[in-house]
Amino acid sequence: MEAEVKDKGLYILLIHLPEGREIEVGALGSRPFRRGFYAYVGSALGGLQGRVARHLRRKKRRRWHIDYLLEHAHVKEVLTIPVEAKGEPRLECTLARSLAEGLYTIEGFGSSDCRCKGHLFYCPDFELLRQNCLKAMKDIATTTTDKGILPPRSTTATSSLKGQKG
Repeated sequence: MEAEVKDKGLYILLIHLPEGREIEVGALGSRPFRRGFYAYVGSALGGLQGRVARHLRRKKRRRWHIDYLLEHAHVKEVLTIPVEAKGEPRLECTLARSLAEGLYTIEGFGSSDCRCKGHLFYCPDFELLRQNCLKAMKDIATTTTDKGILPPRSTTATSSLKGQKG
């Protein structure tokens, strides 16, 4: 039971799309995506490590909006905030709203189950995108430390893929 509680949390996938293109994104339809860098905000209340590993796999059934983008892009880095406390409210929308203040939001992407403008953000500069994400995650961790939110962690996508099957 203890491992189940510790394997909850928030994550941000830092993604590189090497060339601009139109991408069919399920029910959202065809959307233009610029060449550059994207940050996708998500939560995993039933298995943070498993959810991130699924996103990093190349072969998978398309289930979420992000699956369509990842067919054409690759994850450079994964930022996570593990949650230890049971019953912690979902904070992915708080994180998404924070990122929307400093980054360009891809409207409707990843937010079909909430009222957010979107959970995918664009920036042409990787370091600027990364710094915005780290700051937003640090702010959440700082304001919620008494609720079982741990400090953010960073993992490069290649080190996360070790031992994963295609």
